[in-house]
Amino acid sequence: MTHRARIIILVGLLLGAVVAFVAIDRVTRPDPALTPDRVGAELMADLSYGPAAEGANELDVYLPADRTGEVPAVIWIHGGGWANGDKRETMPVWNWTDRGVAVVSVNYRLTGDGVLLADTVADVHSAVAYVLREAPGWGIDEDRIVVYGHSAGGHLATLVGVTDAPVAAVVAAGAPMDLVALVDPALPSFVGFVGAEAPRFTADALGCDALGDEC
Repeated sequence: MTHRARIIILVGLLLGAVVAFVAIDRVTRPDPALTPDRVGAELMADLSYGPAAEGANELDVYLPADRTGEVPAVIWIHGGGWANGDKRETMPVWNWTDRGVAVVSVNYRLTGDGVLLADTVADVHSAVAYVLREAPGWGIDEDRIVVYGHSAGGHLATLVGVTDAPVAAVVAAGAPMDLVALVDPALPSFVGFVGAEAPRFTADALGCDALGDEC
């Protein structure tokens, strides 16, 4: 076999592997638009846990359709740099109700226009307290409630974890923990800002001079 033929066969094998990988990925990866109600969960939508307007203090409860007793639950806190996102957007927990786990997806006030990160944190604490209080009426086991967040949502989840909220566990995925790094103009922030934009974004969220000691 010539060297040219060997190269052609090798390229063909590599292309075949790529095509197979893409095909398998498309079959196994869930539709990114799915939320738990689209896989048969019982939905209680837009429940209010606070006074903020425009749905900022609302949450959705997804219950397994075939439950026979109290079920565990995951409180999902979406990401978005504290300034973007919504409870109805793609959730990594979209099919957990098929496994007998309830999902509670939380909206909170987004930073900007006078809303500070402290307000967002207060909303998440209020939402968790509301879920713990109402859980028995929904058929959720109040002793098996986990708070789970990604990115900025992971950061907010950790701030639940350092309180005395009686949750079973906290999961923080991809969470920004070193907020000091966010005010360094030499480093890109976790939402993609770099240079002067990074400390300005953090200053807007925290309500202080991003380069000052108090921030």
